[in-house]
Amino acid sequence: MIFIVAKRHHLEPHESHDYTHGQGLAILIYSIIYWLWTVAIGIGLAELYRKREEKAVRIRDWRLVSLGVIGIHSFITTVFAAAWKGPSFSCSARFWVVSLVLPLCVAAFQLPNAKLADYYNRNRANRDALVWRNTKTATTIYGRWKRASIAQRTYILIGLGAFVQVGGTALFYFGSRRFHHHYGLWGTEQNVDSDACFFGWEWVIAVIWQVIWAYGSGIIVLLQIRGVYDIYKWALETRFAVLASTIGLPLWLVFMFAKSDAITAIDTYAPPPAWFVPGFAVSQAVLLGFPLHGVYKNRKVAHRTSSVFSETHPDLSIKMMREVIRYNFDDFADYAARTKLNAEMVIFLRDVKQWKAAWMPNDRVRALHARENWVKCYKHAALLYFKLVDMDIAPFPVNLDGPTRLELKQAFSDARYVSPKHSVLEKTTAMPWEEQDPRLTTPPMTPAEMKEVKITLEDAEASIIITSSEASSSESDFKSLGTLDFLSVDENIAAPQMFSMDVFDAAYKEVERDCFQNTYTDYVKSGEYQKAIHAPTSNA
Repeated sequence: MIFIVAKRHHLEPHESHDYTHGQGLAILIYSIIYWLWTVAIGIGLAELYRKREEKAVRIRDWRLVSLGVIGIHSFITTVFAAAWKGPSFSCSARFWVVSLVLPLCVAAFQLPNAKLADYYNRNRANRDALVWRNTKTATTIYGRWKRASIAQRTYILIGLGAFVQVGGTALFYFGSRRFHHHYGLWGTEQNVDSDACFFGWEWVIAVIWQVIWAYGSGIIVLLQIRGVYDIYKWALETRFAVLASTIGLPLWLVFMFAKSDAITAIDTYAPPPAWFVPGFAVSQAVLLGFPLHGVYKNRKVAHRTSSVFSETHPDLSIKMMREVIRYNFDDFADYAARTKLNAEMVIFLRDVKQWKAAWMPNDRVRALHARENWVKCYKHAALLYFKLVDMDIAPFPVNLDGPTRLELKQAFSDARYVSPKHSVLEKTTAMPWEEQDPRLTTPPMTPAEMKEVKITLEDAEASIIITSSEASSSESDFKSLGTLDFLSVDENIAAPQMFSMDVFDAAYKEVERDCFQNTYTDYVKSGEYQKAIHAPTSNA
């Protein structure tokens, strides 16, 4: 729709202009702003890629954010080119661009916005415990649709919408003689370069597509995240981006159809298509600015100590947070999921404590030299790692520094995770010419597939295989993988030498500090904390 009036309202750079005033000055200013903004967007995308491992960026998925930003910039670039070139864009080219390319750019912009709703719902469903993969595999289209996550459903709907959009646009283009007077199903023969080309009813479809992608999908996203207020400002970012993307249409309609000398004068320097640019520029800025701001802000916050907070509230201490996790875990985890999108941190702190409590008391540690007990302890720890730390398997990996995460990865490099009731593997051995991943990863989990469980020794026995060539018998391991009902401990299996009872200590301190500074302090200051400490304990 932004090109409907491009023939009537456009700057004329191909004519000789004085670039010190009037249209010439407007052209010069627009050109400078556009190229400076393009450079800024490029720098922002490069920085986003550099910080892709930081949680503020990782939870958003830098690839989706980049796709949305590039899609919007394609929109801005085409608007700029159309206003600059004017009649150089043929009627047919304008129709395809405005009816297909630009709406799809807006659709691409909605992809990162939809991811927040999916992440929030999954994190909320996961707030009380870890999750197992559902054992049943959907075989019908309806079954697969029910099991799909919000993000997956959004991608499917956008794909179907794009397919319908291509078909509808092609029907209107090839059916109307307005764009080609030699053939068509309706309309009269017209010169495709005439002014009348840009004012036919065929252009209504372009308006419809833009309303669907900018307003329809935007409203749905806003409704899905209406209860989210997270520490990473992801929800605030999404609200700003969606709302900013909707201001262009009413402005365009006003400057397109309103008749007055003042509007005509403004059109001379700012044609109607230009009114789409400010809103989409704001959308680009928030899509890039919020995650990068979150990265730098969290780094500054990391240097603060608990003593700073303890001065303002008696319960603002690491010791009190540990008590809350022990006695009011449910309330604290629920708060973390709803407001911070980081319930996995609270779960990690609880389960590391439980793992140590299971193996440290009495003389159990001294008895760990017994091979069977030591392997059980290792498997129990490995399951905790795969469920909460591993970047490929954990549904919500805790936020750790690179060196800390690498140490844990090396400590559990000989272990492999298999869902206890996963379907039987198709192959039990790898051929010499085939490469087999040492761990079996599972597809992303969805709310419909989740049920709450806690990490137990029995879970670990049924889920962790030790695949080290030095530590296990490959034949017995692969036989166990074939049944997957219960993995007995082979006498030849031994835990890696680098594994010890303090394997999680560095990660625990890091997560505990992060949880205290970014979640617990706000929890204490909220009314929910007071309700929780006066309520019956949720767990012990």
